[in-house]
Amino acid sequence: LVDVAILSSSRIMHDLRPGILDEGIVAALEWQARDFQQRMGITCGFAASAEEIPVDRATAITVFRICQEGLNNVAKYAAARRVDVRLDGRPGRLRMTVHDDGKGIHPLDLAKPDCFGLRGMKERAVSLGGSLAITGGPGRGTTITLTLPVADPTPGDDGDRQ
Repeated sequence: LVDVAILSSSRIMHDLRPGILDEGIVAALEWQARDFQQRMGITCGFAASAEEIPVDRATAITVFRICQEGLNNVAKYAAARRVDVRLDGRPGRLRMTVHDDGKGIHPLDLAKPDCFGLRGMKERAVSLGGSLAITGGPGRGTTITLTLPVADPTPGDDGDRQ
């Protein structure tokens, strides 16, 4: 029982904040893309506008979880051969896109009341003052675009940065 409790506790802590985020959001998403490709057999590319993009913990977790949910949706529904994750950090803004070449999401699917994953992604984005757009259509694949405001790093301020 103790061993099961320890394993469960460890899994819950990892689920709340994966340790890979200690390496920074770019490294975390790169790892996530590689892991997805290995587990699912779907080619997954990753690109970032910089080797390191400093973000606070809340932003890092939100970006990581939205990417994770987007990739899970690709695996479950898209019938895709390829998915690409792109992270772009600009002054005052962070944008992440997850685009697949699959069958595409139907606009009516976006309005279904039981789309908890999609709703959860949007709620995470809005909770940080950002937005999440999901576009696509039959034969065009699906694109998830997350846009978040980010504070510009202050020189010499390590604060709560990742």
